[in-house]
Amino acid sequence: MVLYQQGVPWDESKQLVAQAFDEADTDTDRRTLFKPVEGIQAFLLRLKSKGFSIAIATSDERRDTEAVLSVLALKIFSTGSCVQANITLLNPILKPS
Repeated sequence: MVLYQQGVPWDESKQLVAQAFDEADTDTDRRTLFKPVEGIQAFLLRLKSKGFSIAIATSDERRDTEAVLSVLALKIFSTGSCVQANITLLNPILKPS
């Protein structure tokens, strides 16, 4: 939006932003930014065994979400065309320090 507000045509603005995201994805292995929470897998399995519905909500690409689940040892909750786990993965909210 800022590019467009500064006079860059809308289509060009969208292309530039998409290119920046692609470059960031290429340059950064986001999987290294996540740390597993001790006991989370057992906790989620316990919830599932007690009949809790399990789901993930994210605005991220599926392949990136699958990679993070793998790093966090939660890949076992991924099935078919739906990713299933009783956690919600949301983009981190940064708070001022």
